[in-house]
Parts: sequence; C-alpha cells; structure tokens
Amino acid sequence: MPDKVDVVSAARFTLSVDGLPKMEFSELTGISMEIDVVEFQDNNAEGKVTLHKLPGKMKPPTIGLKRPMNSVIGLWEWHEALALGGYNVSRRNGNLTMHDFEGTPVASYEFLGAWPSKVNLGGLKAGQSEVLIEEVTITCEMLKRVPV
Repeated sequence: MPDKVDVVSAARFTLSVDGLPKMEFSELTGISMEIDVVEFQDNNAEGKVTLHKLPGKMKPPTIGLKRPMNSVIGLWEWHEALALGGYNVSRRNGNLTMHDFEGTPVASYEFLGAWPSKVNLGGLKAGQSEVLIEEVTITCEMLKRVPV
C-alpha cells in the first residue's frame, strides 16, 4: 500500500522580504517556473530525420499574490524605488510561507534577487461595499521550495 500523501491547503500567505514589514495575503494567484524547450533535427546514419527536444533557457520565476488593500505601503515603495532607477538596490531576498487554518506553516518558498514587476489595484465603484484588491507579481532570479 502506498504511503499517504498530504495535500497542501492554505488559508493565508505570508511574504517576508528583506527590509520590508511582513505582509499577509489572502490569495496566491500562482507560482510559475518555466524552462524553454529547444528543438532541433538531425539525420541518423540511414538518413532518417529525428527531432530532439532539450531544455533551454530558464524563464525568471514569478509569484502572484492578492490581498485586500491596507495601510502597509511597502510593496508600493519597493516598486517605486525600482521605477525611479534603483534597479540594483531594489532586488531583495525573501520567503513566501503558506499557512493552514490554524496558522501552521504548510509550505515555504525562498526567493533571491526579487523585485515587484507588477503592482495592480482592482476596480472599485464609489458607494459600493466592496474591498479594494491589491495584486502584485514578484519576479525573481531564483526560487526554491524549502522545508517548513
């Protein structure tokens, strides 16, 4: 009989970034890591064409998060510093931790050389009882899953 496999379910997400206050998020829109596929053809000794697929260039990993907007403006300041030309000083290291309903960490990712490549506020109508949603995409040089 195979070993039991636990399925990860998360109720909240904590983002820790060097030099910024810890931030809480209510939604992880995705973690993306992708390697390009390089295709080439060659001929064997009999002249038969063979197609080969090899790993190519790795695309920068990304982390997408959403949360109700609050008074913590660290993400906006980080993004603004980058927009004002602080490319080298704006890259930071950090950690994304997923927590279950009791607050226990269930998964964790460490990232290096990261920067907020996109910050977005959702739409909102005056007079409605909606919450303004803040969304961020963090692009990094390296991302790895680490034990919790």
